[in-house]
Amino acid sequence: MARELRTPFVEGDDLHVSGNIANMEAGRPLSDNDRLPWLTALSARLGAMAVETGGVMACSALKRVYRTALASASADVYFVLLAIEKEAALERVSHRADHFMPSELVDSQFDQFEPLAPEEPGIVLDALADPDENVKRTLDFIIQLRA
Repeated sequence: MARELRTPFVEGDDLHVSGNIANMEAGRPLSDNDRLPWLTALSARLGAMAVETGGVMACSALKRVYRTALASASADVYFVLLAIEKEAALERVSHRADHFMPSELVDSQFDQFEPLAPEEPGIVLDALADPDENVKRTLDFIIQLRA
């Protein structure tokens, strides 16, 4: 998506504080309080990108309150929810190399997840669909919102 838009890409996991990474590496799910510094960093980065060139950020904004915090960074924040069944997510996470979140935390991610509300500026796509098709659908969605 970032390549298509010719904008910067930020991996939200890179903005976690070291204590959060240590907790996840140990298999401990993060609390809302644990996530506060991370959400603050994500929002600040989104705000900076919005006034510069725009950008694309990947992160697990599982709850509506997290998405509300992120959306407060700019009027042009849109969410792309990549929907996936738990079994497929477990399969993907268990085969990742060099990432701090173990597959044992997938259940906690699904337990905390709140779907996009109709009034949230976002689109739900199939995480297992062709990535190029998902990029096209996202671009079409953004164009419709801006029309």
